[in-house]
Amino acid sequence: MNMEDGLLVKWLVKQGDSVDEGQPLVEIETAKINSELEAPVSGIVAHILASEGTTVDVGTTIAVIGDPGETVPQPPLSTVTGSTTKEESSPIIIPNNDSRTQVTPVAQKLARQEKIDLGKVPGTGPNGRITEKDVRAAIKTKQQTENISTTQVVPMARKLAAEHGIDLGQVKGTGPNRRILVADIKSAIENLTTEEITSHETPQGKIVALTGLRKTIAQRMMESVNSMAQVTITTDVDMTEVVKLRESLVSKWRQFSIARYRRNAMSVA
Repeated sequence: MNMEDGLLVKWLVKQGDSVDEGQPLVEIETAKINSELEAPVSGIVAHILASEGTTVDVGTTIAVIGDPGETVPQPPLSTVTGSTTKEESSPIIIPNNDSRTQVTPVAQKLARQEKIDLGKVPGTGPNGRITEKDVRAAIKTKQQTENISTTQVVPMARKLAAEHGIDLGQVKGTGPNRRILVADIKSAIENLTTEEITSHETPQGKIVALTGLRKTIAQRMMESVNSMAQVTITTDVDMTEVVKLRESLVSKWRQFSIARYRRNAMSVA
């Protein structure tokens, strides 16, 4: 009843999926419990307005469900906590039986200019959407591949580079016509700094922010520390007489218990 916001943990559907009324759409984590938000109606998921890991206020629209074949404009995202890029605000046509990957307009234009096959570009946006960042990464990979393909590399040098994770695009060949030799790869391996080797062998840790129930527990503990004195009081008490009383009562109880047992045994006999 006191819920003010919730964390979208995991979407259980994607844009373009068909859903039935009552079907779980997304897992939500609150300060007290984890629950699932169910579809209020049957239809097609037209828009997902908040990505996983986003905290939204109660009453915020996080998804739109439409009819098959319906063109549904995307509503404004001003109520969603977090930033929203301009390229995510374009309307999407809901396909009937089409599982095409969603592509932002900027990414599609850039891919067309650079002749990038979007079918081979993995999307990192919400629900696998291909963004401008994904296309630029594909362009960089394409350029590196083209540079390597035009550089001659002796087979043994290529094998050695693969074993040690050496980027051939960063190696200058000293052979005829700048051919990369085994000596060039060995030189690149020797030039690896101690810092690079250490960072490769020892993964760095990362800081993960507390959310949901864990965050609430941490806040309550800090409030307890800050709002009241943290004092431990100890008192010494002589329990000698209490122990004697306990022993006397135990002995009387045992006598009573044995007598009752004998009476019950005689009755049974």
